[in-house]
Amino acid sequence: MSTMPVTSSTLLPLELVDKCIGSRIHIIMKNDKEIVGTLLGFDDFVNMLLEDVTEYETTPKAGESRNWIRYCSMAII
Repeated sequence: MSTMPVTSSTLLPLELVDKCIGSRIHIIMKNDKEIVGTLLGFDDFVNMLLEDVTEYETTPKAGESRNWIRYCSMAII
């Protein structure tokens, strides 16, 4: 496995997340859920605090997919 050299123009993963604070972000989870919200902050484990959150989930049923939406004003992911 090769590693990319870190230069002054390379952003590390946590630096990229830090630059997104205050922005709307779209998170795709492993369990077919998608979350859209405004990033307020995060910790070293990348637990995120979002506001104005909308959650989308695709549920397959009888060969077709159904999307449903849940909204909350603040979420910790």
